Amino acid sequence: MTRPGAATELDLAVDRVANGLVVLASAGTGKTYSVAALVTRALAEDESLRIANVLITTYTRNAAAELKDRIRRRLRARPHRPRRPRPRRPPRPPS
Repeated sequence: MTRPGAATELDLAVDRVANGLVVLASAGTGKTYSVAALVTRALAEDESLRIANVLITTYTRNAAAELKDRIRRRLRARPHRPRRPRPRRPPRPPS
């Protein structure tokens, strides 16, 4: 997935690995944008997935903080996932 306006499709490589993705790209190609979008979409599409179960690694604390902030902002901006209604219990018989 590349960000809008990316120079070429080769700027950002996203490869599937067992249970995840690897994103490789040079500086300024939209890695942070793309990873934030991928994480947000995965959380929206998979009701059982929780942010606490997502592992993202990067090289610097500043990059990690930026990515965390972008994901947080995206999650706050999107509509909440509809929850499945709980099954209703039958009413209790009068005592």
